[in-house]
Amino acid sequence: MALSPEERENPMNVLGNFFSFAHLPQVRELLWKWLKATITGNYNKTLSRLERENLVHFYEQLEKLIEAVHLLHLKTRENPGT
Repeated sequence: MALSPEERENPMNVLGNFFSFAHLPQVRELLWKWLKATITGNYNKTLSRLERENLVHFYEQLEKLIEAVHLLHLKTRENPGT
């Protein structure tokens, strides 16, 4: 699990942290850089060290986001009217 016990308890906080890390335009840009670097295979030549570190951090944040949304989905299924 990528989430801490506190994050599992309050998955909505993860959403806030994700979008504090990057707003929607930056998320799109990071996703594009990530895809482009992966497809071209030149990530170690075309991206700076900071850009590579940002992409790794973005991956970690994205993993947490997906896990938090999954928890929210499960809670919604358990309590459909809330």
